[in-house]
Amino acid sequence: MLYFCRDGVLKNGIDWLIGSGELERKVVAITASVPHSKRGRQGLAALRQTLGAVRAVIVSDEPIVRGSASEATMRDVLRRLVDGYGRHDGVPADPGG
Repeated sequence: MLYFCRDGVLKNGIDWLIGSGELERKVVAITASVPHSKRGRQGLAALRQTLGAVRAVIVSDEPIVRGSASEATMRDVLRRLVDGYGRHDGVPADPGG
């Protein structure tokens, strides 16, 4: 369960995805758009724990601080996501690993 999520629709969507098995061993990136770097970490930690239940491969899990560098940071997150998918060739990770 994702307990630090304030938006019920988002929480319900995440619960549904986890319960459906659609994220089982999938490559994912998670982030939060925040006003400064100290924010968003508690919610991301809860989401990271939730995704761990389905053994998702998390390639990025840091908040993105809004501002002039946020676009470049988002490009980096997307690059890591694509690279992570490429390393796994779209095949689920080893269930034992």
